[in-house]
Amino acid sequence: SGGTRLLRVATHGRSAYQAPLGAAQAVQVTVPNGGEAWPVGGSRSIQWSSTSLSGNVRVELSRDGGGAYETLFVSIPNDGSELWTVTGAPTANAVVRVVSVDNPGVRDSSDLAFSILQPTLAVMSPNGGDTLVTGSPTTIQWASTNLTGNVRIELSRNGGTSWPVLFVSTPNDGSEAWTPTGPSTTQALVRVTSIDIPALLDLSDSVFTILQPALGVLTPNGGEEWAVGSTQTLQWSSQFVPGNVRIELSRDGGVTNQDVLIAHTVND
Repeated sequence: SGGTRLLRVATHGRSAYQAPLGAAQAVQVTVPNGGEAWPVGGSRSIQWSSTSLSGNVRVELSRDGGGAYETLFVSIPNDGSELWTVTGAPTANAVVRVVSVDNPGVRDSSDLAFSILQPTLAVMSPNGGDTLVTGSPTTIQWASTNLTGNVRIELSRNGGTSWPVLFVSTPNDGSEAWTPTGPSTTQALVRVTSIDIPALLDLSDSVFTILQPALGVLTPNGGEEWAVGSTQTLQWSSQFVPGNVRIELSRDGGVTNQDVLIAHTVND
């Protein structure tokens, strides 16, 4: 009778629509299409394919498995992809739908639900009040949930005013070996930031200390006269020096250490 006929095709639990039959128009969501886990704040590419479809498309999101939809992009070019910064609320029943703006009957949704997750990130150590010694290996530790990709680790020596980078990009595995360097400070903070989600970061709850170890000879320290065969006490001071010490004697004013007096002794 001259009316327009529509074809509804059921595919894998969803419905794809083509209209009208003569134009063979179609659109199909390819990403996310079920099972993905996308973190809030992350940038993800929504992707689709289309056939004989001109004009723009609208991209929508359902957080309840397709019951209700919110609009992500009102009208964008039908070029097959659109970058989306994932927003909350978290859900395990998210579905994306792509709809033709000119012909709303041409549409498609994700075959299955995907998840939108809230990521977390927290510095565990050093987290405030710690005393680290330059040259002495330690481990920076952090915890995260629902977070993929690498992280950046930075160190502030001035309470957070500036943040020189320690590790530009390292796996988000919760720990990184680090040997502190000088200068000394009592205002140190560590910051860990997600590379994928730069707004997701955490830093030490309060400042910690980085100290330079020091040794100082006290006796003999110049001017003493010690007779061969006499018994003398060697004395020194130390600060933040772990382990034992070696004691040497030079007989040429320090040009060479000719004698090792004590190869290994307690740093007392």
